[in-house]
Amino acid sequence: MGTHAIRKVLTAGAVAIFTFSIMTAGFAAEPVDKAQEAARKKASEAEMKRQQEERKRAEERSKIAQAARDKLNYATWDIHLTQMTANPKKDVFDDKVVFEANKVRSEKLSSQGFGATNYTVTLSGDTIVWETMQSSGDKGIAFWKGEINGDAMSGVMSRHLPDTTIKDYTFISMAKKVMVPPPPPQENVASQGSTDGGTAVAPAQKAVKAPADTPKVAAKAEPAKTEDKNKKGKK
Repeated sequence: MGTHAIRKVLTAGAVAIFTFSIMTAGFAAEPVDKAQEAARKKASEAEMKRQQEERKRAEERSKIAQAARDKLNYATWDIHLTQMTANPKKDVFDDKVVFEANKVRSEKLSSQGFGATNYTVTLSGDTIVWETMQSSGDKGIAFWKGEINGDAMSGVMSRHLPDTTIKDYTFISMAKKVMVPPPPPQENVASQGSTDGGTAVAPAQKAVKAPADTPKVAAKAEPAKTEDKNKKGKK
């Protein structure tokens, strides 16, 4: 066999091997791609399920917290505070904590310039936990945290004074009073009337009936006017 023939045989063999390797690689890669796509799809579905469950848990926590807030709202607690200190001359005083319109205030601190503030509510089993921070320009900051079980409340209050002095207190409830929430505002539609196309329309007025014993007077018929035939044509 000549050199030229050998080259042709080798070239044909190389081409066949190259073609076979490409085809084999294609068949081998296809199952791998399908497996990867299935894995990605499974991971995506798992992530969507996790997010849905997390949103559901968040909604449940929000509903529970709102129910706890409704229990706190419009209630006044008489509390007794005791300073946490080894000093025998510790501060001891009574106060009222008022929850109203989704805010909380201390009557004693209100007299010192601390206004009502929003508060957070969380649940720990059957215990309602509320927290807030209140501030006054020249009286410092007060941190409150209370725990409510049924009709009893206890907690801590920490006063941070402008001179960096910190006074910590514990408190317990002495009594609880539930207030009546104000009624929702109602619009007086009758006094305002309604509008139609921008033109005010007065409220409809009731028809007034005449008394039943009012006599009815029949209208008199006027005499018919007749034409004087004798005068007609005479001048």
